[in-house]
Amino acid sequence: MAVANGLFNSPFNAGEQLAAAMPMMPDASLLLLFYDSIKFSGAKNVAPVMNPSAPLLRGLERHLASAVPIVGAGLLGDQYFSSTYQFCGNSIKQQSASALLFGGNLTPHITVMHGCKPLSDTLYTITGIFGQFLYTLDGKPAVDVIDRAFGNSTWRDQAPVRELCFGIPVRPALAGSENDFSNRLISGILPNAEGVILFEPDMHEGLQVQLMLRDPLLTRVSARASTSALLQQIKHDGKQPLFALYMDCAGRIAQLDHPDQQDASEVQRLLNEQNIPLLGFYCGVEIAPQAGKSRGLDWSGVLVILSR
Repeated sequence: MAVANGLFNSPFNAGEQLAAAMPMMPDASLLLLFYDSIKFSGAKNVAPVMNPSAPLLRGLERHLASAVPIVGAGLLGDQYFSSTYQFCGNSIKQQSASALLFGGNLTPHITVMHGCKPLSDTLYTITGIFGQFLYTLDGKPAVDVIDRAFGNSTWRDQAPVRELCFGIPVRPALAGSENDFSNRLISGILPNAEGVILFEPDMHEGLQVQLMLRDPLLTRVSARASTSALLQQIKHDGKQPLFALYMDCAGRIAQLDHPDQQDASEVQRLLNEQNIPLLGFYCGVEIAPQAGKSRGLDWSGVLVILSR
């Protein structure tokens, strides 16, 4: 286990600190990463500020002794963007990142489930952005662009926005599969509709994005199909599952009126049928390999099953 402090100063440096503290493990199979999503929890009429996952992952991967899949989460104190307290072995810390490296006779099986589909085939180019504040798409006010694409402005009253998010294509060609996008949650809009507030501050000018429509039914279908496929893969590999960890975006629960409609209930049901112990929690950002690279994700669920 390793812990890095000062995340709010430089996530990249925190990633380097974690990598430097990791031992040489020829049989390393999985790195579990937790970090504080919240840099500043905000106040009335002041949007919260997030710690980005991308530079943290870059710093970590750049100095790791060996390539290893990274899964984990950006943590939240609650759904009101309160600060996080991490128990880091023998102390309680804030603005920290912690990592746990697994080796030995353990094999990780990882799946990502989303539950979003493109609103249309239209790609928008980001032309005005500062940190997590997105102002213009294709040179036009972002809020107006979203109004026209969605067909009305009802989404503006939601915080976080429950029906829409942005999708970053993770493959060169535009494809229809939900796994071909890295989704980005919209936390709300700025005063006077000047722009939208993104949860993760990792988008930049020139990046092309799509508007994604959130689908509660597709979310459950994705959870069921992805979990079933993972269990089948473990069986095919001749492995014995030992333990499961599920990291679920806290924003997904805000869309549902009944707890039994949650994607987490699908995961829980399928793992209970196989008598696999499960630990799960809600988070701000989910981290998992996608399209050959570990990435920070929003509006997703990441399931890891350790087997031997």
